[in-house]
Amino acid sequence: MPYKERAKSGAPRKRDKPTYQVTNWSAYNQSLRKRGMITLYFPKGDLPSQFYHPYSYVKGVSGRVAQYSKAYVEIMPMFYRLFGWGIRQVTGMMEDHWQQRGIDLPVPAFGHLCDLFTALDPSVKQRCNTLVGRLKRGENISMIVDSTGMKTDGRGEWYEHKYNKAASRKGLAKFHLAIDPELNCLAVEVTSEAVGDSPVVDQFLAQGLPVDKVIADGAYYQIDRNQALALQGTPGYEQHDKTVQYIQDKGTVYAWHKKQGYGVRALVKAQFSRIKQCLGDRLLTKRTTSRQNEGVIIANLINTWNAFVKVSDY
Repeated sequence: MPYKERAKSGAPRKRDKPTYQVTNWSAYNQSLRKRGMITLYFPKGDLPSQFYHPYSYVKGVSGRVAQYSKAYVEIMPMFYRLFGWGIRQVTGMMEDHWQQRGIDLPVPAFGHLCDLFTALDPSVKQRCNTLVGRLKRGENISMIVDSTGMKTDGRGEWYEHKYNKAASRKGLAKFHLAIDPELNCLAVEVTSEAVGDSPVVDQFLAQGLPVDKVIADGAYYQIDRNQALALQGTPGYEQHDKTVQYIQDKGTVYAWHKKQGYGVRALVKAQFSRIKQCLGDRLLTKRTTSRQNEGVIIANLINTWNAFVKVSDY
């Protein structure tokens, strides 16, 4: 990479390092305050009827009825992830909150809540009105994809090296994220270290989003997928041999990077930095099956923050 060679030789930068400054302090300050307004996430109306079904069995209906609604269960892991509290603290906070509001609404026990969260299967929700409008109109969007490592409470490589046996739980998970150029999270996957980057792109594309361009680094590149996208008429992609020929004609791969908008890939790196600084670089859930749900919760928190203020303003 050019910056590595420059660092070795001590040569000065060709351009000044870009600086970013907040231009809408009032709106930005209000958006930070909104992150602590916990009542923001609660819907209006009769909360008990929306969140809780008092009867576990209904006469004439086969099977057990879920007592807690999906929306109710999803609220509590959001606090768990946002503030880094323990599950017991979250349930205690919710009980106190309903008591202060004078609402008779039960809260699941912390063990039951863990089981409910594992089976929750949440989805990434879009909070940006502009993006929601584009998706409703069927307009194409660009997808920027990358992955980063997130710490877990597993033993990891040190355990295998020291005791010469496989660890039951690894100490690192891969957090795959797809965003648009406005930093809205489109999709997320949490996998083990053994899963490569490239197969995750197929999962993101299979969600049916109107994507016209996928921007990712070389770890996601596959000749077969590139040719398949070209046959589908996806703009921004050419067959492998044409890409190689273009690079050879220009004499450098950076010409192809500039043509394809490869530098936009830095936006997803910035989003990873935002997640790790604001929400932490560790996945809190212990169960492997719960980590995917935790990744979706993280994406929904970021999308909610984006709805408070325009991300491009700071």
